[in-house]
Amino acid sequence: MKRQGVLVCLLAGAVAAAVPAAAQQPTLQLAAPERGVYAVISDVDLYCSFVLLEEVPSLRIVASEREGEKILLSDNDIVYLSQGRSAGLKEGQVFAVLEPGPAVKSAGVSGIVAFGRGRVRIVRLEDERAHAVIEKGCGQVEIGDVLAPFEAKEVTRGKETPYLLPLREDAATGRFIYMENDLNQIGLGNWGLIDLGKDHGIQAGQQLAVFNKPAAATPYQAIANIIVIQAGARSATIRVLSAKDAIRIGDTVQAK
Repeated sequence: MKRQGVLVCLLAGAVAAAVPAAAQQPTLQLAAPERGVYAVISDVDLYCSFVLLEEVPSLRIVASEREGEKILLSDNDIVYLSQGRSAGLKEGQVFAVLEPGPAVKSAGVSGIVAFGRGRVRIVRLEDERAHAVIEKGCGQVEIGDVLAPFEAKEVTRGKETPYLLPLREDAATGRFIYMENDLNQIGLGNWGLIDLGKDHGIQAGQQLAVFNKPAAATPYQAIANIIVIQAGARSATIRVLSAKDAIRIGDTVQAK
C-alpha cells in the first residue's frame, strides 16, 4: 500500500512538471472591500421616496387601459395622460410618477409632498392625450398621479462622516418639516424633508448633522447623521444614516 501511494505522488509530480507554465491559471488577488463603504443612497431612496413640490405639474394620469378591472396599476399596464402632441410631448419620453400628498409649510418654504411611485414611458401620441406604459412602479400607481420629467440618478457609495459636532453659529441651519408616513419622529433608515436646499449650498450626497435641545437651558446636542437624497431650491429629501436618539419635527439640521 505504501509503494502504491509513493507511485501516485510521483506520477502527480511528473504531470505537474509536464504542464507548461503558460497553461497554469494565475491566482487572482482581489482587493478587499474598503471598510465602512456601502450604498449610502440606494435606488429605492432615489426613486421611491418623496420630494416637496412648490408647484404641482399639470401633466397627470387620467385613465388606464384596464380601468374597469384594476384600481391600483402596476408594471406594464397602459395609462392615458392628460396631454399629447399639441403640448409638445414625444414618443419615448420618460416621466416620473408622483402621488400628491399633504401640504407642508415652514418659515422658509411651502408646498405639496409628492411620493415617488415609479416611471412611465410614452408609447403612442394623439393630439390631446398620450398612451404610456408603466415601466417601474414603487408601491402603487393610481389615476390622478402627476408626472414630472424623469432624471436618471446614480447610487452613491461612501462612508459615514462623524456627526457628534457642536452647532456652529456661522453656518445656515434648517428644520425638519415632514417625516416618512406623516410620523412625528423617525430614526435609522427613515426619510424626511428639511427646509434647506440648493439656495443654502446643500447638494445631493451631502451629510448633515441633526441637533436638538433636551431642555431650554441646555445647549444643542448632536443626535443624528443624515444624507441628502435629492435637493430642491429650498428643501431637500434626506435619509437617516445613524442616530442615537429619535429625530422629531422641528429638530435642527446643519451642514458639517
